[in-house]
Formats: sequence, structure tokens, C-alpha cells
Amino acid sequence: MDWDTQRQFRFTLVQQPGDLSDYQRKHATPVLTPDIAELDAYSETIERLHRQHPFDAVVSFSELGLLPASRLGEQLGIAHNSLGSVEVSRDKLLFRQLLQGSRYELPAAAVNSREEVRAFVLRHGPAIVKPVNGSGSQGVYAIDRPEDVAQLPLEGCNLIEAFATGEEYSVESLSLDGRHQILGITRKHTSGAPGYVETGHDFPAGLDDDSRVQIEEAVLWLLERMGNRWGPAHTEIKLDGSRLHFIETQTRFGGDQIWEMVWKTTGVHLAASTIAAMTGSALPEIEKPYVKMAIRYIEADHTTDPKPLQGRLLQQPFALRAILNHDKFGRPIRRSADRHGYVLLGCSDADDQAAFNAAISHPRFTTQGQAQ
Repeated sequence: MDWDTQRQFRFTLVQQPGDLSDYQRKHATPVLTPDIAELDAYSETIERLHRQHPFDAVVSFSELGLLPASRLGEQLGIAHNSLGSVEVSRDKLLFRQLLQGSRYELPAAAVNSREEVRAFVLRHGPAIVKPVNGSGSQGVYAIDRPEDVAQLPLEGCNLIEAFATGEEYSVESLSLDGRHQILGITRKHTSGAPGYVETGHDFPAGLDDDSRVQIEEAVLWLLERMGNRWGPAHTEIKLDGSRLHFIETQTRFGGDQIWEMVWKTTGVHLAASTIAAMTGSALPEIEKPYVKMAIRYIEADHTTDPKPLQGRLLQQPFALRAILNHDKFGRPIRRSADRHGYVLLGCSDADDQAAFNAAISHPRFTTQGQAQ
């Protein structure tokens, strides 16, 4: 929170002990629980606190807290994001069912065996298999041909969907009491098949007006169809000419510092704006230091010295920050959590935007080989 939370708000924070920070302890009353996803473990405590000093709203900006926050809101009768919206975004099969009968429908099915995957690919062609409740590129696998099924590491409940072609984008939105605002569109870069791990993001994406309007109208339609009520949403789509497909949506802001890029280019702090609106409070005007931002994830060999690498990254034009995970250097990157580090870049109104575009396309920021 980047304004006077002590003066305006009383926060009660449900948190797991190992994740509690000094800042959180200073600015909130903690309710500690082994697993915030298990509402039964702490709902009585929250209800007792609510009877003593009524809460105005309940909200989560993290994956595990989304469902319990909505369920608590229903129990307490206070402002919260709609449970149905959160449920349909958390369950990829429910999401596909939501799109049935619309122009955005994509062939999809629940699969629990390689035989079911093979039958789907024979009928619909290349497909993507992913966990029903997964995130962060975890467990995502591309199947091009029926014989590829033999290499599929299939575990738990999974969804298979026809492969959607086109350029990949995410859309950052904010819903305040059911009124939806599109804050911008992010260009997404991935490692490609089979895992499609995200390697970078550009905000805002360079799009022509027709494509931008098509994407914005589709996401507004989706938010309304979901019944989204409060807070940010991060919606991933693919655009192939006039054909648009939804990949998934989440009722939270995007990871990979997308929330920060939105904040520093639009002046909208997604968490602060949500909490202020839910409680009827005013926010101070926030500066917008950049007109464009980008993040690039790096790949480093296990022998790479992190200090010189960080120095070289920070010397690049427009680099704002470089964060490295030295303990992961040299390891394969199969999901977002495996990535070796990133560099964040920003372009102000006074900067040369063509030079910025050239800087973020430099190969040293890709995951195609060792970072130099």
C-alpha cells in the first residue's frame, strides 16, 4: 500500500506464518493459519473479529486466497468479488463450459488418461494439455500428433483444448462494483512448445486500433459473462487475424511484474484502487513515470557469476532493475518458478521509443541460450 494505510484503514491479514513479512506485521493484524486455502481453519476467528469490529470488505490478490476471500464475503455479507466469477476462473474446465455457444468457444474436454488425449488429438488436431487448476505455466504440454502422447507426463485432473493459433496477449482490467475498465494489453513472449513458459512481456502492446478494440470488447464481454464484481483480472488471449480465442482468465492481477508495469504507466495501483473503491475511500493521484515498460527473463549457465551478469544487465539501455536467482542457474526452465532471473525496463515520455523497442528485442534478454 503506497498511501497512509495507518490513518485510513484497519487491516486484518490472513497469512501463513512462513510468508508473514515485517511490513505486513507492522500494517495489519495477522491471523496465522497453516494454509490460507483452508477456510474452515480460520473462518470462526474472522467471524468473531467481524462481530467485534465489522469489516467493510474482504479481498485477496493471491492465488490461494481468491476462493476463501469470496466465500468469506458471502458469509459476512460484505463487499467481495463474486464467488461464481472466481470459481470459473480457477477451474479451466468450468471456464471452457462458460464459453460454450459463444463465438469464443474452443473444443475442450476433461482428460485423465493418455488414451483420452490421443482420441481428442485424432479428432481435433494439435492440442494443449494443462492441469484444471494450474497456473504459472505449470504442467502445460503441447501435443502435435497422436504419437506424442507417449511422452505426456499426465497427473491428476487435466483439461485438453484445441491449439489456438495467433499472437499471444494478456489484458489487464479492473472491476469496481461491476463496472469494468480495460487498463491495457500486454504483449506476451513464450519459450514455445512444449511448455510455453513466459519469457517476457511488453506493456502496452504495439497494436493497431482495430485489434486493440477487438481485444478490449472481447474481454469486457467475458467479465460481464463471468459476473466479475471487484478487483483486477488478468485475461490471456490469442489473436489470429479476425479470430480471437481466450486462453484463460484469473481474478487477480498478472504476475511477472505486470501489476507494476500497469501501475507505473497508467497510474493505477490495482490493489490500492480496489481497496479504496470497496471502502468508499479516495486515493491520491499517482505519478506515471513511464509510457512503456517491459520485462525480460534470462537464462544463465550454472557457471555464470551473478554479480558481473547483473552489472551487464543494468548497463543496458532503459534497464531499471535486474533480479537474479543464482540457485536456479543452469537448471531447466519448465515453468515460471524455474526462471533464472529478470531485467525490468522502462521508457519515459522523454526517451526515444524506437530505441526502447530495439533494446527490448535484443537477444541477450531471451531464454534462447546463455545470457551474456
